[in-house]
Amino acid sequence: MPKLSKRWWTNIVAANLAALILLSVGSHGAATGQMATGQTAGQAAGETIRGKFGSQDVLRQNIVNPMTSSETPLETVDGSTAFPGQLSFPSSRKFLEVFMQPGPSGDLSTVIVGEDLNFDGTTDYSYQLPYPVSGVCGNGIISCVPGTWTDCQHYLWTADATGRVSIQGTSPDNMGGCYCINSDCGSNLVWSNAQVILQDLGGGVVGSMQQANAGFTVSDVRLDNTTISYYGQDTSRTTDASGAPSAASPVPPSQTAFLTNPLAIPGQAQSMAMAQASDSQSLYSLISGINTNQQQNPCDVRRLISMSKPDINDVIVPLGGTGAVQYCGPDCIDVILGQVGDNYWSGRCAIFEKDFRVYVKQPDLIQSATIVRAKWDDYMQVWIGGTKVWSGPNNNFPPETAGACELSTSWNQNPNKDVTGYFQNYGEIQTKIRVSVTGGGEGYAFVRIRLKPDRCVIESSVVDGCAALSSRSDCSLQEEKVDSVQTYHNANPTSLSPLPSSKTLTQGECTETITQDWWLKERIYLCSSPVYDFSDTKTRYGQVIGSLTADSSSASYQDMQRNNGQWISTSETLGLMELPVHDECEKACKTRRSTQDTQAVLAGHSDQFKTSTDSYDILYHTCVNDQCPTEPGEEILKDCQCLNEFAEAATIIQMLRLAGQDTICSDGVPK
Repeated sequence: MPKLSKRWWTNIVAANLAALILLSVGSHGAATGQMATGQTAGQAAGETIRGKFGSQDVLRQNIVNPMTSSETPLETVDGSTAFPGQLSFPSSRKFLEVFMQPGPSGDLSTVIVGEDLNFDGTTDYSYQLPYPVSGVCGNGIISCVPGTWTDCQHYLWTADATGRVSIQGTSPDNMGGCYCINSDCGSNLVWSNAQVILQDLGGGVVGSMQQANAGFTVSDVRLDNTTISYYGQDTSRTTDASGAPSAASPVPPSQTAFLTNPLAIPGQAQSMAMAQASDSQSLYSLISGINTNQQQNPCDVRRLISMSKPDINDVIVPLGGTGAVQYCGPDCIDVILGQVGDNYWSGRCAIFEKDFRVYVKQPDLIQSATIVRAKWDDYMQVWIGGTKVWSGPNNNFPPETAGACELSTSWNQNPNKDVTGYFQNYGEIQTKIRVSVTGGGEGYAFVRIRLKPDRCVIESSVVDGCAALSSRSDCSLQEEKVDSVQTYHNANPTSLSPLPSSKTLTQGECTETITQDWWLKERIYLCSSPVYDFSDTKTRYGQVIGSLTADSSSASYQDMQRNNGQWISTSETLGLMELPVHDECEKACKTRRSTQDTQAVLAGHSDQFKTSTDSYDILYHTCVNDQCPTEPGEEILKDCQCLNEFAEAATIIQMLRLAGQDTICSDGVPK
């Protein structure tokens, strides 16, 4: 939180002091104590708000994501209450992914864009750049002969009305923010600047999508070494009767038309007001005709249905031991018992055992479990839940039983042994393989678990937006509609009630027909609105604030109070608490970080005109506890202080202005 000056504190204390005087009836010492308590409470509240909304990252985490995604709840400032805060359509896990892979020449040999345009959680459009990328721009790419800056072609990111991106050739003067990344400009530029390159590639793609359809919004961005993923939603899509996004092609909302025609706003606003005025149930009519003593308060109670298709970690997870749990295809999980390999054991009639424990979280989603493959040398047993369920190649297991220790065979069989019953119980399952080895040997088995294809988990919840009104003694229920059936009218029950109804809902990969007694209750409560007379308070406040004078230790003022209908004036003085001392500014520091200047313009890239591409980025940081929060590679130029960079900024602006005047555009004819 920025620190505030002593002058600011003095003004605030004087203003709040007047309010405390008006509210206080007891001693002035109590008022001073209230100010001190208020200061402490204010500082604590400020720190809480700063932790919740004080930076770009926490603002995205606590506001943007909850309001644009159904997966993250919105919370009160103190974090004590969480609730759904999504404003509009559900977002997919990600709607855009850009993958890059550099080649030996330093150029990006592969760039693939994947898009989820209907926000159902599945990539439905993929585009791979047909050319290597030698340079990256804010709105496109540059492709040259790999490893050089010759025969360069320029391409813009573009998108059709549905958001499908591609590139199209253009002239160099249409490109902006370009820089070189291949070996003609330096070595290892891509891996050294992977995040910057991914952000610029992804930003160009998102920009073209938003230019084609202004409804695309971004709520989160995630990076790894070679991929950047964008999360968000498409606010321009229409919805079906259930409120879920429809499969219709995205159509920009009518509001976006005002971007190019702002003069149409007043006329549209007037038309909207007229339409609202003619509707007695509209918000306009409710507000314009409101009774000062009573208020109509609309609210609703909604039933929310969430559906999800569990993944591998929702069904079965490993707990420990030698083995693994992995996907083997749609609706398929392989549980590997033992260590995959060859001849990692040796001995003479030696018995080796390997345990592996798994935890079944949702056994009702498992359709079957089968030992589909076993590989061993020379004898093997598979135990599940303390029971031997299979052995090979026969029932012998020397030296515990009769039989030759050495079979001179590395067995690889498909037992297809059904073990479903062992995996249809909730909780921990202990498995074990035992192998009898002579010479060199190994042993492991695959248990293939098939999941039920219709394994959607359905959860129902109720969001009661009327709880606060219904608990108030001064509020009474006037109107109620349950699924459009009028159950309360003019404060009286109608004796009507809706029949149970069904809805077919689709969320992600789940489509289910769900029947409920009710879905939506729309209510209107009539609540008392007390009438207050603040005329006396206004008179007293004017006298106090107009006469208040304060210094560092005390405050004096003229007070007026009504007694038996008569105003009585008094002169008062009270001591002030010690005011906190703060700096006159928010301290900051100035640093620099070395970088490589590989900018590209029409005439070429920086390395072709400079003896060295070494350069510096100038950075500014807000100090934390008088410490400059530098990152690795940063050098402090100015440590924590009240920075004044006006002269430098003015010089840079002047240089840009003069450079603009020196620029000459010519078609060959002198001007």
